[in-house]
Amino acid sequence: MPGYYKKRRVNSGPTKNEEKAARTIEQKRQERSGDTLAHLYPNVQRIAIELEILSPQKLQLSKETRIFNPGDRYKFSVPCPGRCGQGSFDLAGKIEQVVTNRERTSTSHGQCKEPLYAGAAETCACELNCKIEITFLPEPEPEAPQPAA
Repeated sequence: MPGYYKKRRVNSGPTKNEEKAARTIEQKRQERSGDTLAHLYPNVQRIAIELEILSPQKLQLSKETRIFNPGDRYKFSVPCPGRCGQGSFDLAGKIEQVVTNRERTSTSHGQCKEPLYAGAAETCACELNCKIEITFLPEPEPEAPQPAA
């Protein structure tokens, strides 16, 4: 008769490191979500983002324009309407890059990398195409030196 062996535990959840990384990302997102656009980018008057999401077959799933003014709370994350059900596109890094470089317009695109279901090798593959237009506040002109009296 074979001996009694305890069944091996199946790891069904994320590791401690994955949980820690997720908490860090969530904390940074929460820190950003409580602020207004003027607090984050004081030299920006307006941000307009035109979003178009396409299915893997190139059918348009959604199209919208988001406008952010200085007093608005910002959310630069766009949920994926595709088959994955949980994917999202984060535009915060791209917007920060555009503002830092003081570009007026920029285009960007990305693809949802979320698996269709847990353990699947196939990804959602929905595409996001966006156009970012930024209006900056005018910079104050330096004052001319006054002649000595």
